[in-house]
Amino acid sequence: ATEAKARLQALDEELKKYEKENDTLKKLQAHAKQAERDIAREREKLWKEVEAERTALHAEFDVERAALRKERKRLAEVAERQRQQLREEREAVEERQRLSDKAEQLEEEMREKEKRWQRTVDRLQRQVTEFTRKNAELQDEVQRLSQQAAQTQQASWLKEVAAAKKGISARTRRAGSLGPTPSSGPSPSSGPSGSGHSTSARQLASRDSRADAAPVSTPVENEKRSSSVTPKSQLPVAQVAVAPNGEADVRETRKLDGRIERIFADGRREVEFSNGLKKVMWPDGQTSVMFQNGDLKEIQQDGVVVYHYRATGAVQTTLTDGTELYQFSDGQTERHSLDGSKEIRFPNGA
Repeated sequence: ATEAKARLQALDEELKKYEKENDTLKKLQAHAKQAERDIAREREKLWKEVEAERTALHAEFDVERAALRKERKRLAEVAERQRQQLREEREAVEERQRLSDKAEQLEEEMREKEKRWQRTVDRLQRQVTEFTRKNAELQDEVQRLSQQAAQTQQASWLKEVAAAKKGISARTRRAGSLGPTPSSGPSPSSGPSGSGHSTSARQLASRDSRADAAPVSTPVENEKRSSSVTPKSQLPVAQVAVAPNGEADVRETRKLDGRIERIFADGRREVEFSNGLKKVMWPDGQTSVMFQNGDLKEIQQDGVVVYHYRATGAVQTTLTDGTELYQFSDGQTERHSLDGSKEIRFPNGA
């Protein structure tokens, strides 16, 4: 019984202990449930805060995204402007390079043209020198021929004077043999006759002395003087010819210096020199000169001179005020004024 009581007492103590632990467990459970409720409220609060922060972050992200899009668009526009500017600068550099190359090409062409012009000027100067030399030779030849003609004419005059003197002496001897004695005076018939012959001899002698003292004249003066002294049939100055059909459509005259003059029925006059130069004078006052190298020079009625270069195809026009106009075969034109200014238009319009 004591043992049972002891066991009951132990059981009671165990029950109390269990009850106490049970109360403690219930308190702990209640505390745990309260903690769970607190945790749930805290979790709900945290969730709401997270959602609010997420919404705020999304809004801020949208704002930042819009700002980024705007900035990207601005940067794209700036980049496009820079690319356009770079493209324009590159095109400007290419244009400057192209213009520089074109200027160098034009300068090279100008240098080549200046060389060609210099060669043309040198050639023309050589031709002028050659023409001057030939002209001097022709003048010497003309002077020599004039001297020969003068010497020939002088010799003929001397023969005429000698013949006149012989005739006078013969007539004097005949008159002395047929007339009175030497003591008587001269007869009336012989006096005038003798005086007339002596007078004609003196005239011939004086004419001979004047011919010797006269200076050498030009070919035109020689032609005039010789035509007035000698018959036309003995003239060695020119040869006259007409058209083969007998009609005087063309009258051709050949001079001693080699010139050939032709006069046409329409009034046109053409002079062809021995060196190949040809000059045509028209009735309206226009004159054309054709050179040996194919160049053509035209002098118009108003005084304007047009020169065509055959080698280069250029045309030079000299106006009455001295202004010179040049037109080249490639389309380039130039205007040179008297004040030294030059206006050049290139084929490309520059």
